[in-house]
Amino acid sequence: STIIGSLAVPGQDSWRTITAAFVALVVGLILLHLRLSALDQISDAEARMRAVAATDTLTGLLTPNGLLSLMPTLGAIAEREDDHVCVMVFQIEDIAAAVQEYGIRYGNDLVIAAAVAVQEHSRSGDLVAHWDGGRFVVAGLGSQPNAESVANRVQQGINDSAVSLGKWLPHVTVGTAAADPRVSTFDGLLEQAQQRMRPAIISDRLE
Repeated sequence: STIIGSLAVPGQDSWRTITAAFVALVVGLILLHLRLSALDQISDAEARMRAVAATDTLTGLLTPNGLLSLMPTLGAIAEREDDHVCVMVFQIEDIAAAVQEYGIRYGNDLVIAAAVAVQEHSRSGDLVAHWDGGRFVVAGLGSQPNAESVANRVQQGINDSAVSLGKWLPHVTVGTAAADPRVSTFDGLLEQAQQRMRPAIISDRLE
């Protein structure tokens, strides 16, 4: 508007005014660009921080907070589809004893092998989280699967990984629960699943 006004009103200082206004406009655009770039960088950094916070560094699975942040969406989908929410808890037993006997590296290798087996034998679309230590929690849509059958498949997956060559392999137990999200909470399903833990029945100790 300053430039237009200076052009409309002729005078000795018009060109100086126009030049000053043009420079101010350019400087303003540069500052705006820098501000927008900074905001984009902040947004990218925040997105990376959220991704890191939601991802377990050892296994690449969700963290507990990552899973909990997605549960409202899963519950909403279940309500819309008139389906149940299913929660499964996988526990690698005696992992502390394994670490004590063979070291933290073996414990980490065992957790990673278990994470791969749990993810491979979870249903398509399930949310898989490394909850803590040797415990994993899976949440998804659908009815409650047979705990012993799931435990057997995960146990076999860990056995097949050969992570325990020359060592004894802690066994897997699994608990499952499912309910309509309109009448049950995630915490309630998690507690039910933990109360219904069943061990794998295939051989899980290597000589």
